[in-house]
Amino acid sequence: MVSKTIQVGLIDDGVNEGFIYKCELKNNIEITPELKIISRANYNTCEPSHGTICAAIIKHYSSEASLNSIKILDDTKTCNVKQLIKAIEWCIYNNIQLINISLGTVDYRDFFSVKRVVNKAFKKGIIIVAACNNDNIVTYPASLFNVIGVKCDTSNNLSEGEYIFRPYSPDGIEIVAYGNNFITLFTGEPKKVNPSNSYATPLITSKIYNIMKNNHGISFDNIKSLLKIGAKSSRNLRNKADQYHSTSINWIQSALLFEINKYDLNTKNIGYSFEVIKSIDFKCTNLNNGFEKIMDFIKKNYRLLYEIDTVIIIIYGKLEKSSLVIYQIIKYFDTIKKNFVYIDDNLNNIKKISYKTNNNIKIWLPSVYNNIYSIVNEKKVDYNIPLIIIYDFTENKLLNFLKNLYYLFANNGHYAVISTTTSLGVLADYQYIPLTKHIGNVEHRLNLLRSIYPADVIIYGIDKTKTSYSNIKLIEKHFEIDLRIFLFDEFNSSYRAISTIASDKKIKETIISVPKNNGFSRLIKTKTFYYNKEIPVTEMFKYIMYLFES
Repeated sequence: MVSKTIQVGLIDDGVNEGFIYKCELKNNIEITPELKIISRANYNTCEPSHGTICAAIIKHYSSEASLNSIKILDDTKTCNVKQLIKAIEWCIYNNIQLINISLGTVDYRDFFSVKRVVNKAFKKGIIIVAACNNDNIVTYPASLFNVIGVKCDTSNNLSEGEYIFRPYSPDGIEIVAYGNNFITLFTGEPKKVNPSNSYATPLITSKIYNIMKNNHGISFDNIKSLLKIGAKSSRNLRNKADQYHSTSINWIQSALLFEINKYDLNTKNIGYSFEVIKSIDFKCTNLNNGFEKIMDFIKKNYRLLYEIDTVIIIIYGKLEKSSLVIYQIIKYFDTIKKNFVYIDDNLNNIKKISYKTNNNIKIWLPSVYNNIYSIVNEKKVDYNIPLIIIYDFTENKLLNFLKNLYYLFANNGHYAVISTTTSLGVLADYQYIPLTKHIGNVEHRLNLLRSIYPADVIIYGIDKTKTSYSNIKLIEKHFEIDLRIFLFDEFNSSYRAISTIASDKKIKETIISVPKNNGFSRLIKTKTFYYNKEIPVTEMFKYIMYLFES
């Protein structure tokens, strides 16, 4: 619950209250690199600093705000991620309702730990407003769904106090705000600050403070709704989009899985990015029948709902369905107040589903891919980032292969951004990029990843349902591929595609993984890795590193 006096926390380099007009701090602490919490002392209270400017912006636009300073940045404006996590935890346990974080990490290794504490704060009803990195790349916590991420307007189309709300942003940053904001000095004199993501963020914090002050106990989603209403309209952005349809699922903490018509696929090897409380699989002939079985299970096991925040339905193969049934399923989960994720690669004939929830549940559908707002800044696309394409002709090995390859890169200090044609990969926090006949759209999305992630390599895994000879020809024609990998579990006619690709010109950039004793290598003179049961991903990774380093 929000108290009568809304407590605002600033996680930064410390607030020097003497610099700001009529500013007092309720709490003024520092979290050391050793994670000790100490009271700040012996500092210049009148010295301007990064955190002080942020606090001054909040006080200028929300003079009644009660501020709490949590210092984690040192004199070099750096800290470790454990200090950031400790600071958010301190806010959770000290009744802070609104947090301004004009800093963040772009290190992929910090994603899970930051996500975990952010979702913990969200569950407590705490609103976090965070700045995007000034290079405008994916930043944590700003890019997380349970955070209101902010970046500064660079178009000069906004005036003081204005902002644009842009749902379906691929980097997770939904607000672009005016940056030349005012502060009021201790003398009472107003002064403008230089524009930056850091200083655009407290403007939005102040607006949220004013919303919370006038709407006691308002939820995160209702705050976003009011921010959306108050945003400056723009024809270039999707202001009318439904904010509850998510572009990612990083808000999930614990889930209940229903797997319909599951074949011989060990989904436990996918590497879920959340806790699976229980997984249930069953057969059915159509989605309506499956929905009835799901409702029956939930009625009999209602106590499980207290342990989860999300229900996930995974459809394997083709299943008779309609947009009406999917709509009814969403409505049902809205009624029981559980977020909903629907995994299905066969929604081509289903009309776009738009559902505004009554209980602010979050929804992920594969069709959200069509709504993602993205303009690729060509100046920011790093074409030096290698692209690996994986053509998968196996029954069930792609996602496990991607998981293992990701961790091998990570353990060697390299950031691999994983994307795949199957929506099931979303459950492992991979980028979902379906392979369509408009191959240019796929190329556009891959270049987008190169522009918003500080990646060392981009990997695009294409599963066998989308891997046809004609598709391979299109991909090879349009993409600049640094390495291609073919995964097989049986000898079949698909070798025709390989023999076309693995010509003398590209033979060194092609790897094949194939079961033993099939005579495949006699047909194609390229690097081949044989296996009995499991694809030898470690040996393949070593060869990949050898190719890149040489």
